[in-house]
Amino acid sequence: MQQNYIFTYGTLRKGFNNPFSRNITENSAYFGSGWITGRLYEIDRFPGALITDEGYRIKGEIYLLKKPEETLPLLDKYEEYGTGFSEPNEYIRRQIPVLTEAGEPMSCWTYLYNWTIENCEEITAGDYLPFYLSRYGT
Repeated sequence: MQQNYIFTYGTLRKGFNNPFSRNITENSAYFGSGWITGRLYEIDRFPGALITDEGYRIKGEIYLLKKPEETLPLLDKYEEYGTGFSEPNEYIRRQIPVLTEAGEPMSCWTYLYNWTIENCEEITAGDYLPFYLSRYGT
């Protein structure tokens, strides 16, 4: 049986108080920190990540989903991914290689931004949580 891990880099991380981030912490096991190489943007009080060959480390958290068949459809709805949402979807869910704290790659689901980043602020530090807290507070 394939294990389903998810990499969260934005408002689904610990430290954000919303029903979807709580759902992840309640229905998964925290694996550890991880990162991907790409570019991170502020969209509208939420981030969007793009995978690029040249970029910087985008920090996030890795979770093992205990009930992926229940959790992923809820997250798809949160991210407006899949049928029932305007095409092209704002986010796409993909399995991508994520590097763990130990530098080992592992396959994780994540949501990548799929619309234009024109006029979006780039977050070159690659970590959305401190950016959000400094900009918006709690």
